[in-house]
Amino acid sequence: MEVRCQQCGRRALFHEPFKFSNARRFECAPQGAHLWGKVVVEELYPEHFAWEPPQLDQEKVSKFHQGPLRGYEFNRFGMIECSDCDEKYPAEISWPEEAFWQWEILNETIVARNAEHARLIATFLSESTRPVTVKPSLRNIPSKILVGSRADELISQIFKDLKKSW
Repeated sequence: MEVRCQQCGRRALFHEPFKFSNARRFECAPQGAHLWGKVVVEELYPEHFAWEPPQLDQEKVSKFHQGPLRGYEFNRFGMIECSDCDEKYPAEISWPEEAFWQWEILNETIVARNAEHARLIATFLSESTRPVTVKPSLRNIPSKILVGSRADELISQIFKDLKKSW
């Protein structure tokens, strides 16, 4: 994910502090990994973020699946890495408010996780016939933006911002 650097305000990367995988690979997990229900938790930045299991019944974490894990809040605590000010530091963020890629249109805020996602949104909006079934990352675009000429305004702003960032 790309967020605004809390030091310089420019584009920076946000890294989750933990990696989650299926417990079937626990024997292959690095030393210090934790077993949480049927999930293996690896600490990616143990000097800043130690794993503390959320207070939940084990039954609630017994089914491993990709996506949100009950009890764990993604996109909140992690490391921010900024190549502009050359800083890497632990931080708490507020997502999507601190997203680097966001646009206000028709009283709606459109947010992209990174430059690739922003390009995907603009390309999707540019299509003359859009597919009925879309990727999950495109499902949250409000219908009032999908119709009429307001999409053109958003498309041009996204491409303008992408061009500026390179």
